[in-house]
Amino acid sequence: MPSPPQRRPSYGATSPDLGSRALVTRARILDRAVVTFGDRGYFATSMDDIAAAAEVSRATVYQYFADKAQIFEDIVIDMGADLIRMVRRLGPLGPTAEGCANLRRWIEEFVALYRRYAPVFIQWSEVMLTSDHLRSLGGQWVKAYCAELTERLRAAGASLDDATTAMAILAMTERASYYLATEQTRLSTQSLLEALTTSIQMTLFPATEPAVLAESARR
Repeated sequence: MPSPPQRRPSYGATSPDLGSRALVTRARILDRAVVTFGDRGYFATSMDDIAAAAEVSRATVYQYFADKAQIFEDIVIDMGADLIRMVRRLGPLGPTAEGCANLRRWIEEFVALYRRYAPVFIQWSEVMLTSDHLRSLGGQWVKAYCAELTERLRAAGASLDDATTAMAILAMTERASYYLATEQTRLSTQSLLEALTTSIQMTLFPATEPAVLAESARR
């Protein structure tokens, strides 16, 4: 079996040394790797498969990543960063039309992000068992995500405002996104978004008027 090609040290997700062209190449490799993991499964995917999907040489893939595990890890890093940016964009919550609209917008963004990274979310539990580092990364972003969400719940005077509530909301949103991504629900995306928004809104702010929910559904 031939030896892997010689490569320079791989670029991390936040390396300042990547030029614009290299950033585009790295992003394409990661994007196509997500698709390939979805088509073939993480464990059945090879570096050659990823190179072919990204339309680059095997040597080029090795310029950026040491192996398939690092590709998956860098996807997780990028995904986690996107999730944190998303929750930090979450506007003020509350029993008002604005608060309900902000909640709905956040849920929509989460569903879209899940759809983009669906193969990674879905295969996460299996791949995580192979790496203590991946387990640590996952734990870090879940903790950071829930801390951000908890701050917003407390600022809004939600009826439930602790970290457990934030974790439950994250779990509900993730599971709904999973059902949509795997087509395990008869609900349309619109119907599921309305149901999830109403459920979370009324749990956090039971005094929300029906007209507020109706206005959110029309947006």
